Amino acid sequence: MSPEDRERRLARTVCGVVLGALRDSGARRLFLVDDGSPEASLCARWLSSGLPAGTVHTVTPPVTSGNAHRGGEGTGPGVESPLQRVAPDEGARALARSLASAEDGVVAGPANRTTLLLAPDAAPDRVLPLGDLWASRVAELAGGWSGPAAVRELAERLGGVQRLDRALADWVSARPLDLPEAAERELLASLRRAQSARRWPRLVPKLENRTMWMDLGR
Repeated sequence: MSPEDRERRLARTVCGVVLGALRDSGARRLFLVDDGSPEASLCARWLSSGLPAGTVHTVTPPVTSGNAHRGGEGTGPGVESPLQRVAPDEGARALARSLASAEDGVVAGPANRTTLLLAPDAAPDRVLPLGDLWASRVAELAGGWSGPAAVRELAERLGGVQRLDRALADWVSARPLDLPEAAERELLASLRRAQSARRWPRLVPKLENRTMWMDLGR
């Protein structure tokens, strides 16, 4: 199978899952957080070509002029907001959530699997089209990869994102890690922090007889 055929197969799988999620939720639109990353570009390319026209809207960070770019919409120059300068992905995410709430939609984020495993706050979005794609695989498909500074720095210290992904794959499969002792300790500490954030995304002191999260799941 050629690289092009493999990518088309991946894209079809992603689009099929996302379309199913939209149908299950009764949503008509997908608002993709566009943080300017290779992942966001790859998501937009796959989803725009594989979902019905008008379904996918990319959302870039807002500007103070109020021009929100959504799937090519919005014109005119704007001044960066403080949120855009400090955390552009969060600015786009906040706008995407607002649009999704107002226009019967679902928010999708571009995070890759490597980032999701290592970054405590990397999975705030409902749909994660590239959540099962390693950062090194994203780099092959999109010409680069992104992640929080701590993840990029860890990859650099371990000798590159491919080595980081191999170590993560070994950890997921419960195999011994082929890393120096100090590097292994650092990787495991990062994984523990991210695991804790996923396991306990919210803490609610128990004050009544009922269990809060069981009630919410009814």
